[in-house]
Amino acid sequence: MRVAKYVLLTIYALFVIVTTILLFTFNKFSDSKIGNVTIADSERNISTLKKGDLFIILNKDDIKVGDEILFYDTSSGTNFLNSEVVKKVLDTDSLTYVIRDNEFLSSEYIVGTTSSSIHIPLLGYLYVFFTSKIGYLLFVIIPIIIYFIILLKKYKYAEKKN
Repeated sequence: MRVAKYVLLTIYALFVIVTTILLFTFNKFSDSKIGNVTIADSERNISTLKKGDLFIILNKDDIKVGDEILFYDTSSGTNFLNSEVVKKVLDTDSLTYVIRDNEFLSSEYIVGTTSSSIHIPLLGYLYVFFTSKIGYLLFVIIPIIIYFIILLKKYKYAEKKN
């Protein structure tokens, strides 16, 4: 019983650490970027992306014509992940890519290619929930507060006994 308790506490502590790291590494598009890896969720169904999937994307700099890229689509006022095939690469001051019907896409919006990504079905829903304010509050902050209250009561009770 005691071993199980420590195992569960260790798993919970790892969960808290990972969730906190993911939150502290959010980029301007609300996805986690750690080094050259981006962790993102898919908010809607498009081509190879399924709603609720979690993507672990290795950022690539060597994108060529014909590659299917993952990028942040800001055209509708929201920042969701989208995918398109690169039709042309323009080498200006910063790399610009031509997609769809001659739409230009700056390299700052590109996350990587579909071939350099791993997707895990349905795990994106959990990622979104646990990195939300309410999810973090329910599964990190409140349990830690409850745990400390229980510890304080235990020590106060032990003190009264002695």
